[in-house]
Amino acid sequence: MLVAVIGCVPISRTYHQPYYEGGTLFRESNCGTGERDSIAIELGKGAALEMSASSSEHEQSLGSLSIHGKIKAPDGIQIGLLDENVTVRDLDSEDEWQIPIEGIWVNQNGAYVSLATTRLVEGKTESYELWLGGKRSFNTGFSFSLTYNNIPRLLKHFSVELPAISVSGEGVHLKPIQFTFIQDMGVAPLNC
Repeated sequence: MLVAVIGCVPISRTYHQPYYEGGTLFRESNCGTGERDSIAIELGKGAALEMSASSSEHEQSLGSLSIHGKIKAPDGIQIGLLDENVTVRDLDSEDEWQIPIEGIWVNQNGAYVSLATTRLVEGKTESYELWLGGKRSFNTGFSFSLTYNNIPRLLKHFSVELPAISVSGEGVHLKPIQFTFIQDMGVAPLNC
């Protein structure tokens, strides 16, 4: 006999909540509730950056920091990173690290392809049909990520400074994006 269990359970959760003045927080994962671990920042001309970061306080992965980003733009807008280095600053000390982005990823005909970090990419507006009719549109571009394994402790409050971003030939210089380590209790669906 198969029994379906539906409900929510309390769980301990940890994440890095980003902050950028004028940015919009959102939840990257569809599982769980409440944690908004990513931020969207408008770059102009319909282009936008989405960023998240993660690390762990568990001994086996202590000292590892991962940063993930996506830059999306509509048809006809060219986007790209103008340098390959990211600066991470521990806001609780004077420590900082220069970390290279080793490439960007673009979707070409359903397969992800790696390109040079500073390669310019054409934004594209895609769409799909909704089940009850209508269409949903979304912009695409490229994604990047980096993992750095030599941080001596869990970073509780840090900033990430990206290189300038080219949006149709204009350099967009963002202020550092701040991240704060959050540890709290929340609820998650049982079958997620």
